[in-house]
Amino acid sequence: MYASRDRRQEHPERHLKNFTGILQADAHGGYNPLFKADRDPVPLTQALCWAHARRKFFVLADIVAQVLPPPSLPAKSEFFRVIAIYRTFCPYRARSCRPLALASLFRSSSYPHYWKRYDV
Repeated sequence: MYASRDRRQEHPERHLKNFTGILQADAHGGYNPLFKADRDPVPLTQALCWAHARRKFFVLADIVAQVLPPPSLPAKSEFFRVIAIYRTFCPYRARSCRPLALASLFRSSSYPHYWKRYDV
């Protein structure tokens, strides 16, 4: 086991000097030299973190929401009506049926660009 007192770049470089393979580093800048093409013995393969990548999609969704007009009130109320119906189902059935119902609702919506992520 290895631990360092701070987050300086020299620690991961020294600790992983002879390591080859895949490393998931949570976008910590101290690990960047380990992924460079000229690293000796070979550059590590970077495994990306879904939590970090997911945040970028939410930032983009916020930008789109500021640019595009909001969906109509009937479309919103219909969305919540469908959600309420599927809350009465058992979790397994709701999980399998709800996306299909929402997808058909969103395809017929006047603002389909808001619902692309739910398309199946």
